Amino acid sequence: MKKIIKNNQAQASTELILIIAATLMIVLITGTFIYNITTEITQSISNLINNSQNTLINRL
Repeated sequence: MKKIIKNNQAQASTELILIIAATLMIVLITGTFIYNITTEITQSISNLINNSQNTLINRL
């Protein structure tokens, strides 16, 4: 009779790969979200500065 050997390391490796992949996806989605917010804030501040400069120049 042959002995059946359980291979628990394969399951552990698969679970580890899934955890790493899920973490990577969360990091990428969060990074994209933060990048978009930062871009919007930068554009808003730039528009505010340009409008302020134009207003001050027109008052002079």
